[in-house]
Order: sequence, then structure tokens, then C-alpha cells
Amino acid sequence: MRKSKKVSVLMLGWEFPPAFTGGLGVACYGIVKALHHSIAIHLVIPQSVPHAELDGVQITGLNQLDSLGATEELSDFDYRYLVNTFHRLPVGLTSYPRSIEKGGMRSSTLQESFELREIINDPSATWADVAKFVFSGDEIYGYDISYRTHLYARLVDQISSKIDFDIVHAHDWPTFEAALAVKQSTGKPLVLHIHSLETDRAGENIRNAIYDLEKYAMINADQIIAVSLYTKNQIVRLYQIDPDKINVVHNGSEPALASSFKKKVKEKWIVFIGRITSQKGPDFLLQTAEKLVKVCPEARFVVAGDGDMFPHLITEVAYKKLGKYFIFTGFLSKERINDLLAVADIYFMPSMSEPFGLSALEAAQQNVPSVISNRSGAAEVLINTLQADFWDTDKFADYLNALIHYPALKKEIKAKLNEDIKPLTWENAAKNILKVYDQAQRLN
Repeated sequence: MRKSKKVSVLMLGWEFPPAFTGGLGVACYGIVKALHHSIAIHLVIPQSVPHAELDGVQITGLNQLDSLGATEELSDFDYRYLVNTFHRLPVGLTSYPRSIEKGGMRSSTLQESFELREIINDPSATWADVAKFVFSGDEIYGYDISYRTHLYARLVDQISSKIDFDIVHAHDWPTFEAALAVKQSTGKPLVLHIHSLETDRAGENIRNAIYDLEKYAMINADQIIAVSLYTKNQIVRLYQIDPDKINVVHNGSEPALASSFKKKVKEKWIVFIGRITSQKGPDFLLQTAEKLVKVCPEARFVVAGDGDMFPHLITEVAYKKLGKYFIFTGFLSKERINDLLAVADIYFMPSMSEPFGLSALEAAQQNVPSVISNRSGAAEVLINTLQADFWDTDKFADYLNALIHYPALKKEIKAKLNEDIKPLTWENAAKNILKVYDQAQRLN
């Protein structure tokens, strides 16, 4: 009997290790790693390291584009539009911190504009030359995110004409312009994976260019994957998308790595991991800390992350004279996060809107009890965490205090968490994603 052809997927991602700021990059890696046994994957990302490999997955980093296509001359490249217009759009997404420490960061957007113009004016320049320049900086988001996503879209559209694939699978809004271009060029079915919405990041009332792109892409997608029921409900309520084409696929996690890191202090470490931006609830973190330390002076809040509200949080901590109760680590690598969770007493996630919350799942893998916002996807699957409304800092403080002072409660919750996390693997997520692919192909 003749073997059926393996489904081939053009996977579009924006974050992927080692270039990531948080859960999106971790999730994309977990999904690709779990799927590659069943399908053929060509992953296109802005940045990859030289000779990037993942068990046979073809990875195209636009900063490493020399022999991978998109080498046409720039005869139709309108640099005045790309440089002068896009650099001036007021899209300062500083809630995304720098995630790659290389040094030598270009000093300003204006300087980059001049350098890019020099490349474009070179008669021998190709799209690959432009991509190498734009996507080789220290930032994967930055103030120039609009023209980066525009350039990514044009390059992906060119690359897609040179490869054979059956489905387009795009992760979050920076890849959506590219996904729509490929769907229009090829007619192939489009699956959008929603890890986070603009309404999560900027508030439910936001209506801007990113929101419009998300909505237009979801209207035109064949199938949508939401990382939680919470996110599916947000898509239906705030974007008016047909619920019948939205599939909930919860994230998975890798088994926790062994850590030799040992805590050498008696204080109780309450760990927060994530971007320090409004969505993650830093003000509620601070209010909770202020209440807790009055009855539990041994509590210490370890804040691992960076973001646009980092200076605000530090200033408020100093103003309220809470400095001795806080430890700020800045952005941490995956390995350092693993070490931190290995010595954490409690994980705390007071997010205002959290589509999933992978760090809560990672904490559970390390057998760390959690206190989390009930406005999160993690709350759907980690049912034995202690949960409260993000604004209820009295309840948050009470829960944290109980976990510190009642060992029996902590032991019971930790035991039950082991049952919660058993089905939450990337392999199970991959099985459900394959079902979505099948649905998209049948309906296309």
C-alpha cells in the first residue's frame, strides 16, 4: 500500500529560542518539537542562530538568509515608504523587553534609517541584505516593530513561493500580515494560533492598528487555536469572531530540569515571573506585598522580568519603603528561571488578563504552589491553585500568608497539583493541533 504524503506546514513565528521574551517563544518551541514527528515543518522566524537545527525541522531565520531564498533585487523596494513612514508610526511596544544580550545595539532609529538607506541604494543589494541588517539587532520587537512585521511579510511571501506546503500556521499578531499574504498568494488553509491578544496587553477598550490586524486575520482564517477557553471567550466577545472555528488547545510544558541551586536564607520567597507591564498586574503585586509584610515580615517578593513598568515598580517600592522585601533579577534565561523555581516557596501571578500563563505551569512542574489570577488560562487547568480576582489584593495576601504559615495546606495543594499537570504536555497539545489542521484542510 502506498504511504500517504506527510502533511507539510509553513510555520510562522516571531519568538523562538534563543530569541524570546516570554511564553510565546517557549510555546512555539514546545509545539514545533512535539509536532515534528508527525508532519514536515518549515519554520520562518526573524532571528535564528547559524546552522539552527531542531530534529530535522527546516528553520529559516531572516537574519541568516544568504542561501535560503528571497534574493531578488530590490527593484520594487520603496524605501521611502518603509523607512520614513514606518519609522514614524507611534508604536512604542516597550512592554516587550530586550531579550538577546549581544551588545553593539544601534544607537537610534534615525541612525538605522540612514544605514538602511545606504544598503538599499547599493545596486547589488538584495532583499536578503536588507533582512540581514534589520533582523540582526538586539531587539526582536522594539520601536521599529511595524516595519519589521511589514518586511517579514514580504520576505515570507517570497519564500513561500519556493517551497511546497499544505497549511500555514501563524503565531500571534507579528506574523499575521505575512500569513494573510501567503494565503492570498497560494490559497492554502490558514491556522492562526492566539497566544495573546492586543486587548490583553492594552486593555479591553483598545482599538488600534494591531487590534484591527488581529480581527481581520481571524475573520479570514480557516481555523483559530486559542490557548485557553478564557482567550476563546475574549475573541468572541471583543472581536466578534465565529466561535465555531475557534479551537481551545491548552499549552503544555517540559518536565522540570534538575537544579543544584540552593536557597541559603530563611525568608519565604514569593516569585513573580513575566514582563513587568500593566497586563501582568505589577500594581496589584505591590499592593499585595504591602499588606502581606505587615503580618508576615519574612516574606520576600522575587521579581524576575523586565518591561515598561519596571521603573515605575522600583520607584513605588522605594517610595513605600518596601525595598528590603523585594529582589529584582531582571530578565532571566530559561535555565535561571528553572533555578529560581527550584527554590521558590510560592509562585504569584496577579495578572489582569492572562491568556494562559506558562510560568504558572512551570512552577507546578517544580511542585511550587501558586496563587494566581482567575482571569487566566492557567486557572482552567491548574484547578488546585489558590485563585482570586486580580484586584482582590486582600484575598491574595491572605492566600500567600496561609501558604507560608500552614504547612499542611501547602502539602495538600502540592500533592493535588501533580494530578493537574499530568495531561498538560506538548505531545497532547500537538495531537489536538493535528486535529485542527485536518479540520482546516477539509473546510478549505
